[in-house]
Amino acid sequence: MLILTLVASLFVTLALGFYVLVGAPHQAINRAFAAFVGLMILWIAKDLAFWGFHDAGAEADWWATASFLIGIGVQFSLLLFSQVFPENNPPDWRRIGLYTLPLVALLPLLFRGMFWEYIGFHKAAGGEQFEVRLRPAAFVFGAYNYTILGLGVARLAGKYRQSRGTLRGQQVGAVLLGVAVTGVLVTIAYIILPLAGIYELMPYGSVFIVTGTLIYAYAIS
Repeated sequence: MLILTLVASLFVTLALGFYVLVGAPHQAINRAFAAFVGLMILWIAKDLAFWGFHDAGAEADWWATASFLIGIGVQFSLLLFSQVFPENNPPDWRRIGLYTLPLVALLPLLFRGMFWEYIGFHKAAGGEQFEVRLRPAAFVFGAYNYTILGLGVARLAGKYRQSRGTLRGQQVGAVLLGVAVTGVLVTIAYIILPLAGIYELMPYGSVFIVTGTLIYAYAIS
């Protein structure tokens, strides 16, 4: 069931990306959305590879590294989208580049496995059990991740206030709704519940992200 759900999520995301990009490939909005969708495809693919086909007792170092990398990429794609939508303005690459500077210090820690003590499956009384034991560096990276998300949301919220009551305002409002829905569901599945030792929703996190992608596509079209 999990594999079918992830495969379906993958195809839905592919279809959305193709639909939006082909509609106007020359527009910055559509290209920014395509970048977001590309990262979502990578996210779903790594979840499918790990949760669907992991070996017994498998460690999840590669999955965790990919999750951190793709996750921050998603936040930057939202920041990029917030700059170009809905006016179709060119992105401010210089400012985005400045926001990436903390990665110079954080990425070496990630690649050296200093974000966690252990991530993976281990044998338990009831069978296999997934477990995550994080180190402080992971929480620093998480705070940085949410900071980039907050910058994108703040920019979109400012545009919503300026264009409230217009068609553009409705479009920006739809994007903000998508961000809010996805952000809450992902935070619950990947952060709040795992901190309480509950990991059952983590394999289905991609489904929550697809929900937000559908709302983004609706706002653009």
